[in-house]
Amino acid sequence: MDNETQGLISYKEVERLTSLTRRTIHRRIESGNFPKPIQIGPQRKAFVRGEVLEWIDDLISKQR
Repeated sequence: MDNETQGLISYKEVERLTSLTRRTIHRRIESGNFPKPIQIGPQRKAFVRGEVLEWIDDLISKQR
């Protein structure tokens, strides 16, 4: 994994990268159409950056 894809990112960063709202992200997670976040604390979740970037690349590929 390279530096650009490794690490964890917050919901806010996912919203920024995807242009989706938090509600839409939740709906897509529930339907199995978006990477699930991981629990990093008692009340904190984060996304694996590489999984989100891969989802974005797949979405673009399907639209082209």
